[in-house]
Amino acid sequence: MRLDPMPTEVGLTNFRTHDPVLARLHPAAIFAIDPQGTHRYVCTPNVREGVEYFTKHPLRFENIRPKRALERMPSTFCRDVELMSPEEFAEDRVLKEVINRFGNHWVVGAVTQEPTGHLIMFDIQRRIGMDHFSDKEIDRLNMLKPDLVRSVYLASRLAFSEARTVTSTMEAIGLPSAVLDPGGRVLSANEGFEALAPRIVTGARDRVIVALPAMQAQLSDALRRLDAMDKPEVQSLPLPSADGGTALILHLLPVRRAARDIFSRSLAILIVTGIGTVGPPDMRVLSGLLISRQQR
Repeated sequence: MRLDPMPTEVGLTNFRTHDPVLARLHPAAIFAIDPQGTHRYVCTPNVREGVEYFTKHPLRFENIRPKRALERMPSTFCRDVELMSPEEFAEDRVLKEVINRFGNHWVVGAVTQEPTGHLIMFDIQRRIGMDHFSDKEIDRLNMLKPDLVRSVYLASRLAFSEARTVTSTMEAIGLPSAVLDPGGRVLSANEGFEALAPRIVTGARDRVIVALPAMQAQLSDALRRLDAMDKPEVQSLPLPSADGGTALILHLLPVRRAARDIFSRSLAILIVTGIGTVGPPDMRVLSGLLISRQQR
């Protein structure tokens, strides 16, 4: 679910263009990194190609900068060379194979941790051939840091609020539903969805659990397909009847248009309908409404 305008996008623009000291400090990006290492981001256009390359490359799991920064200088802007020895910096594969590949060399950043466990990483790079960031520039960034962090947290909380709004709306029109992230974790669910237990429940770590193992595998596969699609489409999965109950259909409606948007943790809305009910909802209409909501 896209929140527009994003506070952090505004923040990126502001500290790049409205401050005389920091006007040269681009390219810039803000990452949200989940415990599984998935990177989502917002960034300036002149670093987008490099950021997209990095977030899909296995080297993202070898990047020592976030962990070191959180341990040694939490929530504080610092230079990458302050987190590594000269030998580590000289041999750093992320620098050689990603940062240098796209014409940059020096990096300054800050890392903080959300209550959800996600790491938020601010990353600003400087082109090959330029000097590293000065003490004055670092000081200026740390003066701006509280505003940047507040913007990140605000956007994150608003995203969860919108997830609750979606499920409440579905409840009002009689549709059991839950908002899911790419791992199948429930971000919000309505009472109708919770009433589907024991056939469909929210289990350990807030993950959707379907009583039929074969259907559980299909649901996981469908979520992976949605996450990989450039233009996600509605996925519908039949759940056979059990113990005399009604057969169900699980519909996964994509709600994220920008595949790596930092705050769009929601991947899909899971809507459950019964087979043979009168006037089943047109999923194409619902999907269209959701897409329109995201693009506002």
